[in-house]
Amino acid sequence: MKQMILLAAIVLTFKVAGIAQTDSITNPNREFKHGYFLRTSSFFFSTNLSAIWLQNMQQFLKERDLAKDTRYVINIPFETGFRFNDWFFSLNMAITTPFFGDDAFNPKMFTTTMHTERTVFKTRNYRFNVGLGASLYQYAISIQQEEPDRQVNFNDLLNTTFRRTPVLSNRGGAFDVAVSLTNREKRPISIENCFRLGYRRGFKRYKWKSESFQLINAPSDQLDMIYFQYLVSISRNR
Repeated sequence: MKQMILLAAIVLTFKVAGIAQTDSITNPNREFKHGYFLRTSSFFFSTNLSAIWLQNMQQFLKERDLAKDTRYVINIPFETGFRFNDWFFSLNMAITTPFFGDDAFNPKMFTTTMHTERTVFKTRNYRFNVGLGASLYQYAISIQQEEPDRQVNFNDLLNTTFRRTPVLSNRGGAFDVAVSLTNREKRPISIENCFRLGYRRGFKRYKWKSESFQLINAPSDQLDMIYFQYLVSISRNR
């Protein structure tokens, strides 16, 4: 199901990109030396699609038939930064959408990434960029448990012990490599498309932790992550 949603979103993204108006802008030879920009997902759908591998925990859940698949995450991305000639410097943040919330093991992912990108090839209308970056991430899943039926005196409610919902999380740092395709800046204030395909790899293995308990013999995992982003960019150029 989620694979179909990912594929449909990518197809829809490229259809949306087809309405870009950069080809119709006059004075194409003007070169803007620098500028700053704000990027986010489109208004109609979120396009930060990720495939995540944390092998030990995913194998642990699979062996116990606790979750069908926790690899795929759909996030809402935000990005801000500035450009100097062919160099881009940006801060990118992505948070999990509230969709698919009925799944007790629906994964949550939060990332903050510092990007440096450079244009290696450009045409009249497009830039092709390659970039490096570093990320801080937190990947979390909640193990929801139903409260058993029981009678509780209302006056004793605040003194009653209830079941907790353990939240398992893996957090740490990762390096980031990416390629992107963006529209060239044609006006002092411009709207462009940005497509980015990237890969993140954890700096090392990080132990799984819980906010509810001190875990003993918890496994460690090293993040492997492939992601695709489509962002709409508003830039101020000079």
